[in-house]
Amino acid sequence: MRNGITIQTAANEMHVSRHQLTVWLKTTEQELFNPWLTHLRIEEAKLMLKDHHEWSNDHIAEACGFSSRSYFHTVFRKQTGLTPSQYAEHASRGSV
Repeated sequence: MRNGITIQTAANEMHVSRHQLTVWLKTTEQELFNPWLTHLRIEEAKLMLKDHHEWSNDHIAEACGFSSRSYFHTVFRKQTGLTPSQYAEHASRGSV
């Protein structure tokens, strides 16, 4: 996932109009584009943390489109209640 994705870019890649994407987003829990995109990035980060214990948080943050490791850490903790390292530890024990 790259950094700097706009709603128009996402709509184009999904082969829908920007309007269609906006209308659909209103039916989701996040309701707006940026919260929805952040949610997708965090879900992808969770998968990476579970499947790739050897990867650094810097690598995962970059791969998921976060602008920095510290921003990734802040958003991840806000969304999950755990730091990325704590999440990875829980994942390795099968408790997430």
